[in-house]
Amino acid sequence: MAPLQYAPTMAPMHHAPTMAPLPNYFSPTASGVPTPQQDAETIHRACKGIGTNEKAVISVVVYKQFYGKDLVEVLDKETSGNFGKTLHYLILPPIHLDAELLYDAIVGPGTNERCLIHVLLGRTNADMAALKNLYFAKYHKALESDVKSDVSGYLEKLFMVSIQ
Repeated sequence: MAPLQYAPTMAPMHHAPTMAPLPNYFSPTASGVPTPQQDAETIHRACKGIGTNEKAVISVVVYKQFYGKDLVEVLDKETSGNFGKTLHYLILPPIHLDAELLYDAIVGPGTNERCLIHVLLGRTNADMAALKNLYFAKYHKALESDVKSDVSGYLEKLFMVSIQ
């Protein structure tokens, strides 16, 4: 058997590769890479019917431009538990994730102060302004007032300085 080669410039390999594509996720194109349409179709099939093919969902990142549905909404509806939450967080743009984490840390019983510290502290003024605007657009509340109503003492002062 001839030695394996991946590209003409590479030296011949005398052993089998350690990674192999997972079977039955997609039919690759001639180049070996699935098209965006194939990826979107994979997610569409994975979320159709009872249950969700989680492995297929993980393997795909494109959806909305082909099916006209928001991927976050589809996956939120079709997945649950830690897997669903992880997918949701991975798909969100970072600033949207931060706004959602802040809201979840504040709303409801108790306060997740560790989350507030992680998200609020150490931001640039531009980042904080964008985060405050997005928070207000999503939740129709000012971030400052939500934080102020939920924490007190030195933490409140620290957060207010950071948010200003």
